[in-house]
Amino acid sequence: ETLSPESAAQARLNRLSERPPMNTQADVWKYNLMRPAKELMILNRNKLFRLLSALAFFSGCIGSADHTLFLYYVEENFGFNDSDIATLFLIIGIMGIFVQIVILKPF
Repeated sequence: ETLSPESAAQARLNRLSERPPMNTQADVWKYNLMRPAKELMILNRNKLFRLLSALAFFSGCIGSADHTLFLYYVEENFGFNDSDIATLFLIIGIMGIFVQIVILKPF
């Protein structure tokens, strides 16, 4: 870790002191279910985070729709079957790995 042992211990104590008291099993469940929603509130801090999260959401939606339309297109126009589509996905996956390892070398 990057923290000294004393700083790590102090941070751990601060984090534990900020947790609400959990006396019953229902309190534990409530805390664990609400924690992701509370952590997602960082997206609502300012306009930049809201725009970036909306951009990521809509980009994912469009990418998924594009993927689905491509599948329908190759099935209809090129006569692809399930085996051909699986091979196509395999090739796309291998090429993605190749690009990330070879072309986009980690710094």
